[in-house]
Amino acid sequence: MKTTAPFRSACAALLLLGIGAPCAANPMGGPYSKAQDDPTNPHDPPVPGFVGPHGDGAARLILPAFGIAENPGNYHNPAFAGWAAEVVAYAPAPGVAAMWAQPAHALGPVAADNLTLVSLGDLSAAQIAAGTPPGSITLRFDRPIRDGPGPDFVVFENGFRQDDPVSGTTGFFAELAFVEVSSDGAAFARFPATSLTPEAVGPFGGIDPTAVYNLAGKHANAYGQSWGTPFDLAALEDHPLVLDGTVDLSAILYLRLVDIPGDGSFTDAAGRPIHDAWPTFGSGGFDLDAVGAIHQDLTYAHWVSRENLSGPEASPDHDSGAAGWPNLFRYATGLGARETAPGPLLRLAAGDDGLLHLRWRRDLRAADLHITLEHAALPGEWTALATSEAGAPFATAHAAVAAMEETPLAGPHGVFTTAEVRLVLDLSALPNPTGFFRIRLDP
Repeated sequence: MKTTAPFRSACAALLLLGIGAPCAANPMGGPYSKAQDDPTNPHDPPVPGFVGPHGDGAARLILPAFGIAENPGNYHNPAFAGWAAEVVAYAPAPGVAAMWAQPAHALGPVAADNLTLVSLGDLSAAQIAAGTPPGSITLRFDRPIRDGPGPDFVVFENGFRQDDPVSGTTGFFAELAFVEVSSDGAAFARFPATSLTPEAVGPFGGIDPTAVYNLAGKHANAYGQSWGTPFDLAALEDHPLVLDGTVDLSAILYLRLVDIPGDGSFTDAAGRPIHDAWPTFGSGGFDLDAVGAIHQDLTYAHWVSRENLSGPEASPDHDSGAAGWPNLFRYATGLGARETAPGPLLRLAAGDDGLLHLRWRRDLRAADLHITLEHAALPGEWTALATSEAGAPFATAHAAVAAMEETPLAGPHGVFTTAEVRLVLDLSALPNPTGFFRIRLDP
């Protein structure tokens, strides 16, 4: 925790100065992910907002006014295909301080700087009793999010860990929110949430994030850390609005976050009370930093922008990584412009079955490519064996393809953005089994 960093709550100030009572953690735990860097959790491993040489989840903070320059080599996680692009509605609870009532701060990439935030506000006991609606914000994406393998989008709040060096306890200061999605901006399906925190924690109290699931705000995104909460649209498969076709999980354009005043009046999907820090004030309630989309269509132009390429470096034929792979191939295989490949991008080998096995990987989100696997006995006499159009799975185009499958590849922190394509080729079905194979990419 940096003395030059702006405080987000009175609890943070007490911890920094070492005065007052420690912010106690609730002892109740659960099976869900920790506040940060929990890549093997089977339910909701947090997704880093920044990656790079300083480590996953280490926020790149360049704040000259505060004398801060941390992790300068890190960059935004390339797993994100895009970010929230438009504020459709912002309805904070009464009493949000003007400096935190800035809805445009929710747009674009995660900042993790404790400044670029919009607060939804909190409710007092009297307001809850009177039926005052909690604060909310509705965002729109410029391209639909769809249900793919693993998490489909990630929400970044600015929660932080509370470590008490005296008692050795660890808690997490969280301000939670319900998450809802929509295809048309009118009908919203809410994620079924789980909260196992058994009792109130007070205004500066912490929760155990392993007891919380499908609620935004349970991961650390402040004071040098940047981790977001993942959401998988598959959790909504049985929602009535999905079953009747009103909400299309292959075309989610809108996302709404609704603050949860943490006194226990609001409940999870099983009717259990939800507790978090309450009451809060000023920047109270859920503080939104950003929402990143994972399973959202990409184009080569999006990739060039994400990789900060310009001029000749932006050409599809340019080899930005100086490794023999032109940019267009890097884009198609889910590789960054200067990223080192984790292994061979193309593999061709004879199998024990006597057939030829060809493997490569493709980015599941690349939607502007026509990809063709071709064979030629002589250069210039190419025959299509299999094709993929606009991001769709490959389809057989020749009898020489004996078998074909695509397997999503698990990336870091439970994110799936690429798939391995495997073709089994029976060369005897070709007019001339000798020759050449190539993968052709047409934008």
